[in-house]
Amino acid sequence: MRDIAGRDRIGREPGWDVAWFGESGRDENIMAKSSEVERRESTNGELSVDTRPDPFKTVVLNAIYEKATDIHVNRIDEGVMVFYRVDGIIHEKRLLSNAEGRQLINQIKTAAGLDAMKSFVPQEGQIKWPDDDVRRDIRVTIVPVGYDAESAHLRILSFPKEAWEIANLGFSESDLEDVSSSISSMGGSS
Repeated sequence: MRDIAGRDRIGREPGWDVAWFGESGRDENIMAKSSEVERRESTNGELSVDTRPDPFKTVVLNAIYEKATDIHVNRIDEGVMVFYRVDGIIHEKRLLSNAEGRQLINQIKTAAGLDAMKSFVPQEGQIKWPDDDVRRDIRVTIVPVGYDAESAHLRILSFPKEAWEIANLGFSESDLEDVSSSISSMGGSS
């Protein structure tokens, strides 16, 4: 499977070799592997391990790397298209089959704590994305479109670690004291 630009995968700097689903090679370092490894017994009795990349993690990691603020997963005539919004411009990233699109939407629903069985009502949720240096909240909206189809919109909100502390917001010392005392008081600001 290829992305819109005809690439086999989105390859990045060393250590950031994030493949799209089903395209892992033997020597690739895939960051988005599923946390659960599926083991199957082959016809000759040997165990084989399924190490395909996790679709949801792959889409989010690539979006974060490309500094996207939004991920859109939309149903189109040819299948399901993944778009990223970068600097206000929508970029087509990947055309998925209907089955891959359904899998991706279900993974998004599960990660956001939504009911994966409901497909005829709009749903909203939130995902806390783990990262050491940046706190990322992903707001998720799932909307039904037509018969047995859904679209997803993910808004990626990033907060750098230095912005986590109130002291780093640029208040003067007196304003910082006023704000801190208001926050710590039971009734809020006085």
